[in-house]
Amino acid sequence: MHRFLARYIKQCVILFSLLMAFIQTANVIANQDSIKDVCIVGAGASGMYSAFKLKQRGYSVAVLEKAPRVGGNTNTYYRKGNKYQPLGERYLTNKPFVEELSRQLEIPMQALPEKTLNTIYVDFSRGLVMENSKPSWSEWWSPGGNYKSSLARFESLFSLGVNLPEALLEDLLLNTGDYLENNGLDVSFAIPLHHLNGFGNIEQLPALYLLSNLSVAEIESINSKKCLVPEGGMDAIYKKIKNHLGEENFHTNTSLKKSNRIQLSRNGGIGSRIDIEAIKIDKKVNFSCKKLVVSIPPILSNLKWLALDEVERDLFAQFQSHDYWTVILKIFWLGADEELVNLNMVSGVNAVKIPGIYKVQPTQFKNEFSITFGATNGMSRGSVEKQIRHDIESLNFGEERTSMTVVHHERSVNHSPYGLTVSTEAIRNGFYSHLNHLQGRNSTYYVGAAIAGSHNTVDVWEHADSVINRYFPVRSHSD
Repeated sequence: MHRFLARYIKQCVILFSLLMAFIQTANVIANQDSIKDVCIVGAGASGMYSAFKLKQRGYSVAVLEKAPRVGGNTNTYYRKGNKYQPLGERYLTNKPFVEELSRQLEIPMQALPEKTLNTIYVDFSRGLVMENSKPSWSEWWSPGGNYKSSLARFESLFSLGVNLPEALLEDLLLNTGDYLENNGLDVSFAIPLHHLNGFGNIEQLPALYLLSNLSVAEIESINSKKCLVPEGGMDAIYKKIKNHLGEENFHTNTSLKKSNRIQLSRNGGIGSRIDIEAIKIDKKVNFSCKKLVVSIPPILSNLKWLALDEVERDLFAQFQSHDYWTVILKIFWLGADEELVNLNMVSGVNAVKIPGIYKVQPTQFKNEFSITFGATNGMSRGSVEKQIRHDIESLNFGEERTSMTVVHHERSVNHSPYGLTVSTEAIRNGFYSHLNHLQGRNSTYYVGAAIAGSHNTVDVWEHADSVINRYFPVRSHSD
């Protein structure tokens, strides 16, 4: 009897183990995507546009995103009554490319609403309010202006990524402070220099990052007040793309854990298969595809899941990232028609001292202001919010007005890792040429701001468009 009971218990244990293994396998299989032509890692501007473009060209796609939403840095703070406040990208450069995408997605574009603000220049690092005024965009931007004429020499180098001929290299490798001074753009450049918010201590950066992020088209859109916004806000574009491609092709809350890029021999030719293991919320999921598009910032901490080869690892290890935040605060004693612009008067080009506030601007909501903040790597949310509160409340307005009071933090968004750069030495040694040659290596392609050389959304789209056009030919139904 005891022997029978022991055998029965042993069989039950075995059956239970088999059942649990079956359930675990079933969970993986149930969540496993069928083999796709392309897996796209990241659902920011470049990833979403790549998905849209690939679908147009006849490819099946799966978009994998660790965040609970698509859109990346295009983040929007919504309130009741159809009011919203951008927490990332605010507008699109007025280019024919935008007009065509607007037509394809059937999203009307409208001019960025203009609001005349009283600009107060401050030095947050010293708690001072400046009495002297600074030039606006239009005061230094002119057809024969110094920046426009200097940029004309280089702009074609940044049209679709970063392509650097050796003959022009040394000018581009000057640090930004020296480049601006050499071109008569030092202190007068204070306002447009804010366009490099999120790039750390700007003054010491190689000038190529200024030139690639502040294009003629960008400045003309701003100066002529022709910047565009999709109807419904910047998020509307990515929501429309998601609906167009189908909810089933998007996998948010998905953290990638491991991948295997395999070269296969097929019908006398070479093909590939890429297997990806991930966790979606709390379940294991597997994805398989023939090609991979990586759109997330390519720093090593972001690519632990990807079995990088030595060449890839050596290149991506050279990127340095910066921390960039947008914070919504409720502030008393700052007017709804006032903005604070931070200028570090100790710096030769008035570049903001990091960590520090870039701008404080009013939102649509009463007493609420949007603050952009450049942080040192790894600053916590609490540390960022604490410094912002301290810097704002420490401003000395003298006897003219009551000091400001921060009442409440409404929302904080961390855009990091942001503003990827490499050293002057790396650029001189051909970093960007080597980076461009990675396209297609191990059946993997790279898009995004770091590869495009610009954080301008339209530049990022155009670069992704060029990569897809070059490496993914239009497919017929029979392919």
